[in-house]
Amino acid sequence: MPATTANHLFTLPIPALYPSDTTTAPARTFTCTTHPSNPLIYILTFTSPPDNRLTTPFLRTFLHALRILSLRHPSGLLITTSSIPKFYSNGLDLDHVAATPEYRTTLHSVLLALLSFPMPTLALLNGHAFAGGALLALHHDYRVMNPSKGYFCLNEIDFGMLIGTPLLSIARQKLKPQTFRTLVLEGRRYSGPAAVEDGLVDAVGGMEEAVAYAGREKGRELWTKGKSGIYAKMREEMYRVSVEAMRDTTATDVWREGLEGDKARERRVAESMVSQWEKTEKDVKAKL
Repeated sequence: MPATTANHLFTLPIPALYPSDTTTAPARTFTCTTHPSNPLIYILTFTSPPDNRLTTPFLRTFLHALRILSLRHPSGLLITTSSIPKFYSNGLDLDHVAATPEYRTTLHSVLLALLSFPMPTLALLNGHAFAGGALLALHHDYRVMNPSKGYFCLNEIDFGMLIGTPLLSIARQKLKPQTFRTLVLEGRRYSGPAAVEDGLVDAVGGMEEAVAYAGREKGRELWTKGKSGIYAKMREEMYRVSVEAMRDTTATDVWREGLEGDKARERRVAESMVSQWEKTEKDVKAKL
């Protein structure tokens, strides 16, 4: 029979980002429970005030939680969400990223773990999912978003941060081209209903709507889909381009370096030609 109360499975503390940070309330944690209606629906709730930034300690704790679930618990459905009402995640801490050489590897490890997770995953976006938070959500199989508050947005275009191929690849594969363009090149802030309309999320609602979306009345019963043991392999095949881009970033780095070199050479040629044109135009006007 299904459980009638939520069952606490484990709580993992998130270490402080800086040794001088002595904040203790509320605690920074990842807590895993099961849904009262079904012991195979795992709810992984993260709390990292003020806005669940994807710092190295946060990501390492996230990865540890995924490992515990995949290795020590039966296959089911994983729902991730936040206990902070305003935010699912506000993305990267840019100062921390700049100061942490291993950051990219850590971030990719979590996203790869989601793409290789042996059961379905659903991101319940209770609040804002900005930048890296939106990309984290896109690496889940399904997304359900608060209908009345919060935005889904890749706003890197507005503050000048390049999103490389390994991170953008999943959006390119999952979204229709017009939505991909609007999301990346315009930085549009999508509300829940608009996000459903453009295919960024699958439904709007809270926890119960997410469970219903995954459930019997929709004909899905997502918690049963990992039982055959090939769920992760099927997903990896679907998103092979993303998996490969994060497993080996060398090709992307070489491509970007080569492209920037070509652009620099073209700029030098263009600068010379435009300067010559300006001189010619000046001479013509001087003769008039």
